[in-house]
Amino acid sequence: MTRRGTEKTQPVLGLPVSPLIELHERIARRAYDLYEEGGCVTGDDLDHWLEAEREIRIEVERPEIMVPKSETAKPKKIEVPVG
Repeated sequence: MTRRGTEKTQPVLGLPVSPLIELHERIARRAYDLYEEGGCVTGDDLDHWLEAEREIRIEVERPEIMVPKSETAKPKKIEVPVG
């Protein structure tokens, strides 16, 4: 019997991964992406981490925000004057 909250997710190298570790790894990967996008300049690691954490938390908590508005918006009727 498994206690509630101790369920395991996908294994990595044969080891179970907790959701918290998976979240940490996603943030770390995004922070590294931000580092590369910024030209690999050192000294902004905390800023990159905090930005990555903010982005991932938004994605996890409200996934509908990640859908581009162009896919959810209704097409507008445009009137073009005929001249």
